[in-house]
Amino acid sequence: MQLPLSINVSPKQDFASFVVDPDIPLCHSLQNIHTKKASIVFVYGPTGSGKSHLLNAVCLAQPNEHPFMFLDAASLAPFFQATNDAREVLNGLELNHLICIDNVDSLLPNPQWQFALFDLINRVLEHGHSIIITSQKKYDDAEFTLPDLRSRLVWGETYYLAQLDDTQIYTALSRYIESKQVKFQDQSLRYLLNHFPRDISILKSYIDEIDLHALSQKKAITIPLIKDWFAASDAS
Repeated sequence: MQLPLSINVSPKQDFASFVVDPDIPLCHSLQNIHTKKASIVFVYGPTGSGKSHLLNAVCLAQPNEHPFMFLDAASLAPFFQATNDAREVLNGLELNHLICIDNVDSLLPNPQWQFALFDLINRVLEHGHSIIITSQKKYDDAEFTLPDLRSRLVWGETYYLAQLDDTQIYTALSRYIESKQVKFQDQSLRYLLNHFPRDISILKSYIDEIDLHALSQKKAITIPLIKDWFAASDAS
């Protein structure tokens, strides 16, 4: 059973580009996790609060001699019916100094995977390594049906990340646009924020699509062009 490859980390998603105050206790803990032994960090919050960004940032900050694994738990969904032993899929991850598992709530509907996660955490701690887990739900949610898993997560550090406000979303998207070197006018960005869902992941994908649409049309990114892109996307 071959495990999905680790997510490729982005050099643009570091602690410096995190729009929430980088001095918050969570950031301080993650920036120093390579100095800790046998640690668990559980981060929960809604979509778009920056959980994936932080996992990316902490991977970037790891010393060269510390191997890490960054997985999106949602990518394990194809294995739900393909294996009778979820532990087999996660076997060996504990050999990494750091394991980051994003969107762990994707595993919760399957009790077998909850046990496999509990087993992995135990192996990580036995090796003196660290694991960071993110979820939209806290471990006291009813979907965490395995008591041993809940108690193990309670043992570690727990942090909550709130949904980004409009100013933070604007700042994050501005930095994203700057990193892509896209000519996106301020009024065009504000139009996007005012007329589309305030989900930063979705908005970033829209920016990418609008950029491609502008290039194909050989036009600047303006509000009329965004309307044209949306009409074309809606029609398809």
